[in-house]
Amino acid sequence: MLRVNSKLEALSIRLCYDAWANWLHTAGVEFMKKLVEIRNQEFICRERALRDSERKIFWLAQAEEWEQRALDEIAFHFRECNLESTDSQAAAR
Repeated sequence: MLRVNSKLEALSIRLCYDAWANWLHTAGVEFMKKLVEIRNQEFICRERALRDSERKIFWLAQAEEWEQRALDEIAFHFRECNLESTDSQAAAR
């Protein structure tokens, strides 16, 4: 009976880990897509700053805002991952 319980427990932990890993992968892909979009907007603003000398300051300010959004997204993503990681580890115990 003890052997069956330990096998069931191991299977349960494995299933929880697989579900968490799948969620992490999906969240990671979505995060990267969003980050690429934000960085692309930053790049476009910097390109426009190079081409539009009259409004260079404006475009550089816009680029800085996009850069800050990217940094905020990165920080938020890692906070979320760390919360999920600690929650799943606590649940597995």
